[in-house]
Amino acid sequence: MKKILFVEFLPIGGSSVSLGNLITAAKTDYECVLLLSKKSILIQTAIKEKIKYYVYNDEAVDLTQFSKSPVSTLIKYLGVLFYTFWITLKTNPALIYTNHYMWSIYTNLVGFVLRKPVIINLCDVWPLRPKISRILMKFNRRTKYIAVSKFVYNQFTKVFKVPKKNTTLIYDGVDENIFSRLSIGKIKSKYKNNKKIISYFSRVTPERDIEIFIDTAACLLKNNKNLIFYHCGYDPENSDKNYFNELNKRVYGLGIQKNFKFIKYFKSAGNIPAVMKRSFLTMVPARQFAIPNVAIESMMCGTPAVAFDIGGNPEIIINSSMGTLVKVNSPVLYADAIQRYLINERYYLNTSIKAAEYTGKAFPVINKHKAIIKLINQQILE
Repeated sequence: MKKILFVEFLPIGGSSVSLGNLITAAKTDYECVLLLSKKSILIQTAIKEKIKYYVYNDEAVDLTQFSKSPVSTLIKYLGVLFYTFWITLKTNPALIYTNHYMWSIYTNLVGFVLRKPVIINLCDVWPLRPKISRILMKFNRRTKYIAVSKFVYNQFTKVFKVPKKNTTLIYDGVDENIFSRLSIGKIKSKYKNNKKIISYFSRVTPERDIEIFIDTAACLLKNNKNLIFYHCGYDPENSDKNYFNELNKRVYGLGIQKNFKFIKYFKSAGNIPAVMKRSFLTMVPARQFAIPNVAIESMMCGTPAVAFDIGGNPEIIINSSMGTLVKVNSPVLYADAIQRYLINERYYLNTSIKAAEYTGKAFPVINKHKAIIKLINQQILE
């Protein structure tokens, strides 16, 4: 059985959950080996699935800090690079797979030197910025890339001039058995509930624009005193504590602390659909999204999504039919969009039903896994 080395240095995130699901599917056909950060939630996947894994005990850098602190960034970078080389030599995989473009600064070099095929899943866009990352990418022209949306595909092939023959569009998928559709009766009961929950699932990082979510809550609570707002994603071990404290101060400064709750990042992915199903709406105000899995997951449950009209969001949220896209990242506009759902039961029910039907047909996870494993097979055979 041929071996795949999965490289993932992010500790938490929806993309880590997605990668864990892919690994579980791939281990039927391949021997899987994982190279992870010490706080990665994929360690649980490896233990559960009895998959061999290696842990890098320091922080992996993505070179975004190179211009500010070049010496320390370079030292950290070389440490991770040498460790990746060593694990690759030790395990001798037929292919190296990573779920983030930022880690191509390691895998492309290792693949080039050791003559190993590499696949990189472009599940985010913001790491494409540092020019040095794009220079290092050129070391391995055999690398294949997976774009999770048309937006990412166009960015990568048109802006960064990566050959189209090396880039494949494969949409992310969601397991309908986990994010199962709510019955019409349960959707109606959510609408009737006075204490409606509006949720946002994201890492606690500035590019996720959690401030917009907090300010939207403040706008809505002026006339809707019973609304409850959940932000799900704070991890005491990995999140920026100073930034999180600033967000908390913002909540208290606006006087909405009784109606706004920060929920810790769920170590078990099974808790996420439970909150999504209880939620009246899911909000996605992040200014950077290749494609928001949380919106697909929410819509598949029958919970409409209200999101910023940017990146890959328009490819999954068909405006006014299965959710709402907001043209300007303004709390007032988000509040206006959400208010429409609050006052119109028929509109809410129709959107919920259409969202669940559409995402179930358009984004089944089995399609994603089949397409990626087919690409892996092609790369290994070349």
